[in-house]
Amino acid sequence: MNSKLTGNPVVIYSENLPGNFDSCEVLRGIIVRFCKSMDFAFGRLTEIEMAVGEACINIVEHGYKNRLDSPHIGVVVKKYENGLEIILCDWSATAFPLDVIAALTPEEFMEQHRSRGLGVYLIRTCVDSIEHKFLDGQGNISTLVKLIKGAPLENA
Repeated sequence: MNSKLTGNPVVIYSENLPGNFDSCEVLRGIIVRFCKSMDFAFGRLTEIEMAVGEACINIVEHGYKNRLDSPHIGVVVKKYENGLEIILCDWSATAFPLDVIAALTPEEFMEQHRSRGLGVYLIRTCVDSIEHKFLDGQGNISTLVKLIKGAPLENA
């Protein structure tokens, strides 16, 4: 558990979603619904919605390589007194450590005339903390935390 989260966690969602882009949209909607029920400010709600959506897209695109027969994406959402913890699990052989992988800054993105590559930066700047575990041969577990109040950490 992230040390900034307080209270006893309550699992409010636990599901295996199909490993495709449609599931990313479904997951974003689920996160929005929970954030609204917890009185997240609109800006903080949109930050976690974007971060979770981008993390899900990364699983489908980079982990599962857009395969039609992709494994599922495991999702667990825990509610605390002061925020949410979202755990995303995939069964990819590709390690994608969101917490340490090199991330372009917007300045580097523009200087390099890139059209893609800001996803990891977006995720890191939109959450209060992120942890990643790669279980060799079994997949990735990414844990995103968003507090109801407070400014995102500069962890990009």
